[in-house]
Parts: sequence; C-alpha cells; structure tokens
Amino acid sequence: MTKGKFLILTSMILTIILGGCGLFSKTARLKDIEITIDGNPAEWEPFPTVHVDKKGDNISIEYDMSVIKAFTNNETGQIYILVESYIPPQEITSVEVDLQYGDEYYRVGLPSGERLYGAVAKQTGEGEWETVTDQLDFSMATAEATEMSFPIDNFPDPSQLKIAKIRIMGGICCNQYEYYAIDFMD
Repeated sequence: MTKGKFLILTSMILTIILGGCGLFSKTARLKDIEITIDGNPAEWEPFPTVHVDKKGDNISIEYDMSVIKAFTNNETGQIYILVESYIPPQEITSVEVDLQYGDEYYRVGLPSGERLYGAVAKQTGEGEWETVTDQLDFSMATAEATEMSFPIDNFPDPSQLKIAKIRIMGGICCNQYEYYAIDFMD
C-alpha cells in the first residue's frame, strides 16, 4: 500500500470514529475514484459505511435496507449516497433523505422514473415543511443497489450535514393513501 493511499484510508477511518454515525465521509482527496450513478456499488468499496440497518426490519417484502454510504465532493458540488439492500431491490417510487444541520432539518425527495426533478424542503415546525426548491436536478439509479447524487448548494455548510433518516418509498407518489415507506433508516 502506498503512503498516499494509507494516509487517505487513515483519514477516512478517523472521520468515521471522530465524526459519529451519520456524518458524510470527507472524501474530496479521493480524486482517483469516480462514482457512476448506475446502481452498481462496486466503486464504493473504499468509502466508509455511515449506517448499517438491521436485517429483517423492513416494512415490505420488496426491500430491506442494509448498508448506507455517503460523502460530499466539494469539487463537483455534489452529495453522493449509496443504499444497499439485503434483498435485491425491486421497483421503488422514490427515496426521501432527511438531513440534519445542527438544529435544522432538510428533506430531499427524489422520484424514480423518467426525467423528473427532486425537491428540497426545510422543516419549519413539527410536521411543517417549507419548500427550498422543487427543481432539484439529481441522478438516481437502482440495480444491485440504489445510488443517488444531488447538489450541495441548497444546504448550509455541507461538511456539517448528517443523514438523519432515509426512506425507500413505494406506491403512488405523494398520494396520502397509496404512498408508503417500504423500508427506512432511523
């Protein structure tokens, strides 16, 4: 192992140990690794896990979240998230990601399917959300895993963001009676 790779690996491990569960890994130095949003988790090998979900806690037989990896890339201005599953992923309607920045919470909604926009909302009270943008450009693919990326410019200081919750959604998007969580991470 070269000295450079050892230093990168050591800094990634320290980020997880000192940063706490749910923090994005700081990976701006990993210039040799390029993530392709294609549903293939192979290129995520060197990135630290930010959450391991309990097997069998899924709500639906369609999905059982297992491992979540995430990082921000300041050079590209993107947040990247990988969600792996104990069960091969089936068709999903959308992914909802709740991000925490200090006492503030943001919800990112990413619909699957044809070229659609995502949305970002900021929590303004208990169960109350205010739209930050409903024109969020993002990439998402589900195959062996679900991969997604979206811009960090909608959030204050992305280096301080934490993943608070991820929900894999099924049904008909945003219909109160036909839209449901397939699995989620707390």
